[in-house]
Amino acid sequence: MMKEQAVISVIIPTYNRKEYLELTLNSFSPQIARNKDKVEVVVCNNASTDGTDDFLIRYAQNDNYFRYINFDNHVNVGESIVRSNNEATGKYILMWGDDDIPAPFLIDALLDAVLKFPDICLFHYNRLYGQDNHIKSFNNVRVLNAQFPCKSVHESAIEDLIESHILDMTFLSSILFLNETWKSNDHLDCSSHFGYEFLGRILHGSEGKKALYINYPLCIQRKPMTRSWMEDSPKYRFIGLPNMYRDFEKWGLINNAEDLWERQGNSFRDFLAVMSQTCLYKRKYRKLFFKMLESQKKVSRKVLTFIFIFLFPAPIYKFIRKRKFGY
Repeated sequence: MMKEQAVISVIIPTYNRKEYLELTLNSFSPQIARNKDKVEVVVCNNASTDGTDDFLIRYAQNDNYFRYINFDNHVNVGESIVRSNNEATGKYILMWGDDDIPAPFLIDALLDAVLKFPDICLFHYNRLYGQDNHIKSFNNVRVLNAQFPCKSVHESAIEDLIESHILDMTFLSSILFLNETWKSNDHLDCSSHFGYEFLGRILHGSEGKKALYINYPLCIQRKPMTRSWMEDSPKYRFIGLPNMYRDFEKWGLINNAEDLWERQGNSFRDFLAVMSQTCLYKRKYRKLFFKMLESQKKVSRKVLTFIFIFLFPAPIYKFIRKRKFGY
């Protein structure tokens, strides 16, 4: 007998995070077990070098509610997400960061939502976030959107959701979308979106369709001390994100890419927090300097970009970060 199609495929790309991954899988396991006929979990190992492949083999012996794929070739984070999503067989895809923690009722809530709102093509939900000083602990845990009616939802056109929440939606553990949409956009070239290749493929062609925002926080986003893609974070933010917004304008998903970029992605706080990281990787970002400038219209921002990339001492940045964040 052919197995019935899963309602939701939980897709977890991972790279050198086996201790975090174990905690995440343990958090998912009870809710997957009670929904095992409706949900699949697929862990996609991006050629890790920390023993993740052996861990997955051992873990599978004690937990039957997931499958895994050990890829032999390592690719960048954007390509890894795309490659992993292609393994989904469910009606909907839920991407998941290997270090993020789902609410104990996340799967139940999403299954309930897709049953109540069958005409919705994309679901996005609120979250908690906190600094990660240790695998099993968080500091300064906050809610992303603090003003929310408990467990309420807001239905809207997908264009309105993008205008209000597009920067939040770049966090991959916060959106549920149709696998059919993903597959239908496999021809789309989003390579210039550096790090956000997945989002264009999810949203392309969704003009006029409906989306749902769930106000209740359904996961905890970690902000750990180190990530494998931290070196590329400024590139993703100041080259990839503006490129993505410009494509969204071409596709008719937003009216004004430049306005949206300034509102969601290039606030002064975001600029300082992310652009300052370039001082740690000067050799890389000196080659990208003029590309980085394209996203900054103000002379003061251009000057600061030059200072961070060419002049600002990395030891001073590390000292300030240590005093402010403890790492």
